[in-house]
Amino acid sequence: MNILVACHSFQHLGGLEKVALLLTNSLASRGHKVTIITYFAPINRQDYSFLDIDKLKIKTFPNSKHKIARENKEYLHKLVISGKFEVLIYHNNSMILMHLCSEIGAICKIPVITVHHNEIVEKPSIATNSVKGLIKFLIWPIYMTHIRHIQVKRRYFEYNNSDKYVLLSPQYVEAFNQLIMHDTCSISKLTYIYNPLTISVNSPSNYQKYNEVLYVGRLCEGQKKVSRLLDIWKQIYEQHPDWTLRIIGDGADKANLMKKAQKIPSIIFEGFCSNVQPFYKRAAICCLVSDHEGLPLSLIEASQFGAIPMAFDSFRAVTDIVHPDLIIKSFNKKQFAEKLSLLMSNEALRNQYSKWSTTNVEKFSLTKITDDWENLLSSINYSENKMK
Repeated sequence: MNILVACHSFQHLGGLEKVALLLTNSLASRGHKVTIITYFAPINRQDYSFLDIDKLKIKTFPNSKHKIARENKEYLHKLVISGKFEVLIYHNNSMILMHLCSEIGAICKIPVITVHHNEIVEKPSIATNSVKGLIKFLIWPIYMTHIRHIQVKRRYFEYNNSDKYVLLSPQYVEAFNQLIMHDTCSISKLTYIYNPLTISVNSPSNYQKYNEVLYVGRLCEGQKKVSRLLDIWKQIYEQHPDWTLRIIGDGADKANLMKKAQKIPSIIFEGFCSNVQPFYKRAAICCLVSDHEGLPLSLIEASQFGAIPMAFDSFRAVTDIVHPDLIIKSFNKKQFAEKLSLLMSNEALRNQYSKWSTTNVEKFSLTKITDDWENLLSSINYSENKMK
């Protein structure tokens, strides 16, 4: 099959970008002809060592500054026609790109599959260190209602202009029907496919575990709220002097977080690392304390290395990854600290949850997820213009 994949940017390697490239590579390895269209191609190719990026066909729009420019629309139109693409897969992180994809899909009469990579309605992130952010905080109920209304309209537009709409978890399907469609419309176009594991590993029993708690992700207070993890660690570090909290990642709030951590022992900031496998292999536990997530790769990747995932119940798909005993009520830092401390104190308990996690994560295997994508692609009626 001849497939065109659209994604806003690959300059910064996040979970969405890793998944889009990995699936593209996997589908191509099975004989499909896959091309990527983006505004920004990868810059630092060392960040993409998990795949052979030089073998991927990557096209860039001619005008990355004015993304809705006529020349971009004409370029995409000509690309679809000349490439004889049979389907367009859009990884949802730009409404402008969604408009382009849906319009060209309709003109060229090819199906559009939209992949939504986050919660159905995301909680807005607010930085209160600015006047604008402080105003939003003060009128929070009104602001939240406004943002929710905008996001519902966006999801409704995306769904109506797609031939298939892919969510990351079965937990999101019912939520989408209730929040967006209000249980009144057909959801025949709605489905879910998990994100795949991005790393191939041997049996996790081969890895020697150390007394380390791990965080992997952006250092961005808006969504990730790493300061919560520092507060949690502050409550328990004295009880566990032989344990370390290791933080992997970079971001706008790194300096502030490092300053806050100066008075809290046993915290190490490693910065951005293109290869996080050595840290997953060492860590006993991996924590996430975000305001919201979609299907976080860091917890999935940690699980396959036997590092036990812990998180707040701030996103619906947490039940797909984390053992029910280790899902903490949002955002109860005291309860999180107590459960984390219990794990750190009990090696037998850690072994039990580690075994559960490595077994549970098998459903995210790249082979299975690629099978799911091929089944989805084969289910589309390409003889029709649109199924909408």
